[in-house]
Amino acid sequence: MAPKEQCFVALPGTGDAKHSPIYRRPTSKDAFPTLEGVTTLYELFSQSVEKFGDLPALGRRVVKDGVAGDFKFITYKEASELVAQIAGGIAKLGLKRQDRVGVYGANCEEWMIAMQARVWRAPLDIDASAAGARPAPAPRAAGGRPGAR
Repeated sequence: MAPKEQCFVALPGTGDAKHSPIYRRPTSKDAFPTLEGVTTLYELFSQSVEKFGDLPALGRRVVKDGVAGDFKFITYKEASELVAQIAGGIAKLGLKRQDRVGVYGANCEEWMIAMQARVWRAPLDIDASAAGARPAPAPRAAGGRPGAR
């Protein structure tokens, strides 16, 4: 029997007594994979919509009487249309580049659409030397709690 492939590997020299190591997929342990023509999350989403427009993108399970049923999906094109609508609403609120927005919610299609809409309004650069994109942190009030007013 062949040995089971590891899902994640620790990067050498990244852990110490106070910090856990950084873990990555074995296929990208030396560097993050790159995609031609993609330097922002906006470009990644747009390219995905262009390439996979009619394919399922985001899904949820339909729950009826407390029982989870089949998954229902929206396509990349449908997701893109929703993102454009939300991005338009963000613009109408007057938010612009460098403004900060916190999106807090469960892992669901609405959360992903809200995050993509924010990226459409102010594309984030992908930092391939670190853990990925670096969005602005949530605003903090005097009490130091994210999102507090």
